[in-house]
Amino acid sequence: MRRKTSSEKRDGIRKARWQEDMPDRAYHLAMLGLTNKQIAVAFGVSVIVFDNWKTLHPALDRGLVMGRAEADTNVVVSLYKRATGYWTKDTKVFVHKGQVITKETDKEIIPDVEAIKFWLKNRQPENWNETFKHEHSGQINVETNAKKWDLTDLSEEEFEVAKKMGLPEMLKIQNEER
Repeated sequence: MRRKTSSEKRDGIRKARWQEDMPDRAYHLAMLGLTNKQIAVAFGVSVIVFDNWKTLHPALDRGLVMGRAEADTNVVVSLYKRATGYWTKDTKVFVHKGQVITKETDKEIIPDVEAIKFWLKNRQPENWNETFKHEHSGQINVETNAKKWDLTDLSEEEFEVAKKMGLPEMLKIQNEER
């Protein structure tokens, strides 16, 4: 029986080894939005091995950083275009008398309100945040200018009308005095 080399696992599956093109491959995978764990799976290694490779091979780490930075830049450019609007080429296809005709046209993509909101809320949250902070300090004193009415001069008829108007608390006080 042949002895297994260090590049093979116990179950006979070959372990992935470091390859010089891995930083370039990692760059492209990071640009697609893959996480380190997903890239490690794509390379056929554990996350621990992948993390060790990032330390041992600085070009791998640079590839990841640069790939993610480029992906983020592309998203920012796309968001900016959606927020401000832009023109693009469009191809119109017509059928006239059985013949297919194509025509290049310019198409305007109008600004998207949601993209504008998103941009402003994140770039200028102090001006565009929809939640507001209210800070209160000190005391709040409430003074009422409730006027006590003198109902003693009212006739019985006027007094009954005042009752019907819904002045029971004030009338109660005055009624006790009557």
